[in-house]
Amino acid sequence: MRSWLLAVALAGCIACSAARPVVSSDTDSGIDAAFLQSWMGLDAELAAKVATDGAAAVAARRELMNSARNLGEQMLPGAYPAPGPTVTFTAQIATTAAKFNLAAQNLYRSLVLIEAKKAGANGLNPADVDLQSITTGPAALAVRTRVALKAGQEAAAQALVNRLAANPDAAWLDSTWPGSSVSDTAGSTGCSDPLCRACPASPGVCTDCVPSIGTKGRFGYASIYKTADGKCRKCLEPHCTKCSPTGRCAADGCEAGYKADAQGRCKKACADPLCSSCAADGRKCYTCVTNAGTFPVYLSPKNGGQCRLCTRPNCGACSNDGRCSACNAGYTSDGRGGCRRACSSPQCTSCPASPTKCLSCVNGYQVVSGACHPIPQCSVQFCDKCFPGNDKFCKTCQEGYSPSANFATCVEDCNVSNCAACSPNTRGQVCARCIAPYVLSAGRCKRR
Repeated sequence: MRSWLLAVALAGCIACSAARPVVSSDTDSGIDAAFLQSWMGLDAELAAKVATDGAAAVAARRELMNSARNLGEQMLPGAYPAPGPTVTFTAQIATTAAKFNLAAQNLYRSLVLIEAKKAGANGLNPADVDLQSITTGPAALAVRTRVALKAGQEAAAQALVNRLAANPDAAWLDSTWPGSSVSDTAGSTGCSDPLCRACPASPGVCTDCVPSIGTKGRFGYASIYKTADGKCRKCLEPHCTKCSPTGRCAADGCEAGYKADAQGRCKKACADPLCSSCAADGRKCYTCVTNAGTFPVYLSPKNGGQCRLCTRPNCGACSNDGRCSACNAGYTSDGRGGCRRACSSPQCTSCPASPTKCLSCVNGYQVVSGACHPIPQCSVQFCDKCFPGNDKFCKTCQEGYSPSANFATCVEDCNVSNCAACSPNTRGQVCARCIAPYVLSAGRCKRR
């Protein structure tokens, strides 16, 4: 009985491998023993023998066919035209080995042909869809599939590759086997790298890599990046969906909730978007970004470390107390934590319209025709400030004195009622002359 089963299995492998699946766990020409054990009801020992002998038979048959083809091409040049392009991919079919029988396999081939036709590959038949291997998995069958297109259908092959790679969730399979997906899609581009889609200059120099392999969200998925020397590589940086040509994560390539650091590694994103590095909980900030828009950012010690915008006008950087520590070009510190326009004169404290037109000066200087000049020492006794450019006429007298009518002297303020003028050096307490109709009496003014 076992010998009969073995003969049937081997005959099927040799005679029908173009139309039936050749099943393997690690090669394109072997048979997975676990699958045969389930599919044909064999015990483990016989299943292993069928798998081993079947693999050898299929490999020998393919070698024989290749030799015959080469011989025929030598004898009749042109009689055996070069084969058309091929597309290979792995379908993760959510079913069991027992249910994926010949009828299910033929249905699967029909679905593949529909997708190929949508990509522009016409004239194909089920024999053009080769089930190279079927591997049993914990929740699905991994069906390695090869689609042989006609010569001249290179554009359709590329369109099919793009179609399968862009839709790894494979809705065309999901309607029959819910939860199925497609991965490891590649076309026969003539490139030495199976991850390469175009290599016009050299088979080893890729100009266009496949975007990803595997199914996103499942084990084995990886995005693909192209190195500077034209190699396609898997992006293996944790939590990264897009690598730069160096293999580090791109600035915008980290998963949601993560952010690329200066070394291209994805770190847990800080709670504060202005924070560039923080504690593990994402709350306490260690360093801040340099700028946010047009505003510089500084680290405040509040709550253990928070980033704040430096909103002081014309400020290029703030200290941790929010006061400006460096003003923008053309501005200087105003001494109060802010910035003012840098005036051409060091004595000028305000020049909003022009650096050369001053509105106010430091102590000891006064504005004269838009410029700061030293305040002259007044020659008028008890004068605090003379008129600009004239030290003989007082504009402001010291406390207790007022300018005379001609501004030539400072007259002591008189605090006696009805007094026209007080006596000098009496602090305004002794009247020297009363206004009419009052008369002077002991330094006071009385009615007659």
